Amino acid sequence: MNTKFTKGKWKADLKSLASINCGEKHIAMVNYFNTHNKDNCVNEAECVANAHLMATAPNMYAEIQSDIEELEDKLFDVSKVSGDYDFIVGRIKHKESLLAKARGEL
Repeated sequence: MNTKFTKGKWKADLKSLASINCGEKHIAMVNYFNTHNKDNCVNEAECVANAHLMATAPNMYAEIQSDIEELEDKLFDVSKVSGDYDFIVGRIKHKESLLAKARGEL
């Protein structure tokens, strides 16, 4: 799988509005005032929360990827005719679709 996003630790920088950085590389800016549409404003607290959520995204992505691997390992210990097998397969498919969505594939 070829990821399309910046690898590395992302950090929310809240000194200048709110931006997302990976080391010295600037990734994104979270604006709390949209100059193109003055009715589309969000407050500073929401801007900060969005920045923290975005900065944590690579960690959440890796955690979901790890969950998939653990669930796939569990499939070896579960009978294909049991309800547990279907449940685990369903969870794997759900988590795989989350990662595909994060990669822009869905």
